[in-house]
Amino acid sequence: MPQSFAKNERLKSKQSITALFNEGKFIRKKFLALKFLPTGDALPHKVAFSVPKRRFAKAVDRNRIKRRILEAYRLNKHLLADFEGSSLHLILMYNTSQEYDFQEIEATLKKLLAELNNLSGKASFLS
Repeated sequence: MPQSFAKNERLKSKQSITALFNEGKFIRKKFLALKFLPTGDALPHKVAFSVPKRRFAKAVDRNRIKRRILEAYRLNKHLLADFEGSSLHLILMYNTSQEYDFQEIEATLKKLLAELNNLSGKASFLS
């Protein structure tokens, strides 16, 4: 799997994001939260990133954190399982007012992806 983040991997559709928030499942580790929804679509997985304006008033800070999360995801997206040929819609949310460095973000993201892979083997995952 290439270590790029193509335009078609970004979750942009308002309908998809609304469905993700209404029907998706939730995992949290430390300061990162992951909301996910299995779809019947073909690969690739689609991802969005969120950093709250309430906690980081300056856009510079929000964008820096989003870049760190995106880079951590880009380098570790190979850890996501194939899920029997279907894809996932994901949103990664940063849930703290403290700014963490890249290594901590990457370690936490790896834990989230590992837990997501563990959940994928359960029968309730696709329902």
